[in-house]
Amino acid sequence: MWLLLMGIPITWIFKIATEWVVKGFGGQFWPGRFMSFTAGIVIFTAMTYIFKDEGINLKTTISLCLAFALIIVQLFWKS
Repeated sequence: MWLLLMGIPITWIFKIATEWVVKGFGGQFWPGRFMSFTAGIVIFTAMTYIFKDEGINLKTTISLCLAFALIIVQLFWKS
């Protein structure tokens, strides 16, 4: 039951964060989507390294570099 109740503040925080990202990118939703995708890749990599002792190989390194490239494009490419 407590897990269900935790969904309420988590949803509220997600809503507020989405509003901030949309305002920060001039009303566009897609940059926030790419940023959350990148955050998920980075967090998943860190957690598997810490908790499952899964090393960071070439494939993971390239995936991380591509994820960071998405962030760089979203932050610095002005159209």
